[in-house]
Amino acid sequence: MPFRRRSLTEGDAMINRYSIIQYVPDPIADERINIGVVVFNEDAVQTRFLTNWERVRLFGMEDIYFLKDFADRLHKAALDNLMFSGDEHSKIPNHERLRAIAQGWMNSIQFTEPRGSLDTLDSLLEDTVNTYLREPLVELKPNLFLAKVLLMLSGF
Repeated sequence: MPFRRRSLTEGDAMINRYSIIQYVPDPIADERINIGVVVFNEDAVQTRFLTNWERVRLFGMEDIYFLKDFADRLHKAALDNLMFSGDEHSKIPNHERLRAIAQGWMNSIQFTEPRGSLDTLDSLLEDTVNTYLREPLVELKPNLFLAKVLLMLSGF
């Protein structure tokens, strides 16, 4: 019997997808920063957002309360396996709905087009977070930094 390659839609393989959530302070300039990820299939939705928003605030040079509020509402919707706040379960597949939003939404919060994966949803979430979300490194406080420099210069 000849080998037959299975497509992603055949058999028992669960297709999971992800999209990167980006902040675009000025859609005309099209500069963007990743603020979150959403991973999903037709049965489940998971989200993760930045925990430190300082880099985002500096990037946008504006109050980012609306971004944190959006993140909170999207996270709460995902707990009910919904794609968006105020969403309802639909016969239209999640990836098609998100693709339409990614192509048509030109606001300061944007989604990349969904991409597929055969990883488990949990593994996909961790992988996308590690790849696309950059948390700032914890910086030394200036006085502690100065004390260390002085110690190094004094030979201790």
